[in-house]
Amino acid sequence: MTTERIRLCQIKKRIIVNLEPEEYQQLSELNVQEERSFSWLGRQAILDYTKKHKSSSSQPIAKASTRK
Repeated sequence: MTTERIRLCQIKKRIIVNLEPEEYQQLSELNVQEERSFSWLGRQAILDYTKKHKSSSSQPIAKASTRK
């Protein structure tokens, strides 16, 4: 592996997302329909969300509700 490739790998960060069964089912359907990986769909959702909230950066982003 080249030094450049090693540096690129170190830049990326990994997250884990827990989904409800219904959320996973919807994501699975998009995965098939759009022929995109789960990772791509997750990154796209994060990019869309952060882009949407960037214009209102003076206001805090609402916390996700906790389910019981």
